Amino acid sequence: MANLLILSQELPFPIEKGNTLRVYHSARELSKRHECTLVAFGEPDAFVKDLESQDIFKKIYMVGKASGTRSFMRHIRWSDKNFVKLSSPEYHNDVVRLLKDVVRKHQIDVVLTFPAILTEFVEPIQNVGKIVDSCDCLSLTYERYFSYEKKNMAPKDRLLTWLTLQRSRQFEKVLPKRHDLVVSISPADLNRLKELNSRYAHKLRLIPNGVNPVLMESSGSEPEIENAIVF
Repeated sequence: MANLLILSQELPFPIEKGNTLRVYHSARELSKRHECTLVAFGEPDAFVKDLESQDIFKKIYMVGKASGTRSFMRHIRWSDKNFVKLSSPEYHNDVVRLLKDVVRKHQIDVVLTFPAILTEFVEPIQNVGKIVDSCDCLSLTYERYFSYEKKNMAPKDRLLTWLTLQRSRQFEKVLPKRHDLVVSISPADLNRLKELNSRYAHKLRLIPNGVNPVLMESSGSEPEIENAIVF
């Protein structure tokens, strides 16, 4: 049994969208064999109590959002790897300090981060294993969007979108260097990460979303809707 710290961009409950679905079910399965502690961003609310009652997490910590004026330095960057540190350095230090305290208090062995954009908070932590769920590859998403929309964009928007794409590429190029393992959600996303990190392909893994076989056996009673996609 290991002591796991799960760092999530939001409270993984209720399960009403892709982000919460992936974090919640991963944590639920891991908690069957390991001790899980959660640090999530957001304000405490009734759903925290609901999640605590499910005995998935040994302890849940909520981190408030950054407040105050953000530094102009956030615009002077070529990568998103240190966005919060550039934008709100004091807030960044506060979050890192909390994570270090949690790691020490709960004797954490491995930190799991959902999604990858939060990894700047984990990088300063030492003597723990580090796994990040990249899930959807950001650079692939922006590349597809840019390719499809750039002909309709004003010059300023085209430049800003291109810059966002470059920043996401530079960010994803350092993920395997910062972590022991990087997981993604689909072959297409994983292959893009491998293209960006050919030297670290051995650190990249595929963990697709699963579907309960019982759900696949039921066709339902509603008529089929042509050209419809549901998640």
